Amino acid sequence: MEGNQLTEMKQKLQTSLTAALRAKDPVSTAAFRSALAAIANAEAVESLGEGRPALGIGAREMPRRHLTEDQMEEIVRREVVDLEAAAADYESRGRGDEARRLRDEASVLSAFLEP
Repeated sequence: MEGNQLTEMKQKLQTSLTAALRAKDPVSTAAFRSALAAIANAEAVESLGEGRPALGIGAREMPRRHLTEDQMEEIVRREVVDLEAAAADYESRGRGDEARRLRDEASVLSAFLEP
């Protein structure tokens, strides 16, 4: 697969993000951005090895990890769990507005994952 080709999951997330941006929906926008960022983080190569810097002179391009659709779906599911856990933490600290926002983001991603 070419580096610039999007997988089905990433394409659906990107399309959903674009729609959320056009609709000026901040909750959905945040949810889809966090899911895409989590996938991008999982694709990142941890070490360049050989003492080569990641940036600047001597830097080299490193291939990204290729995740399966199932791996990406699991990452999005973990995002939902993390958002719900963070919401519970906010709720316990009396920060209901933030908790509600995070639960709304979790709901957006849960609905996205439904067949």
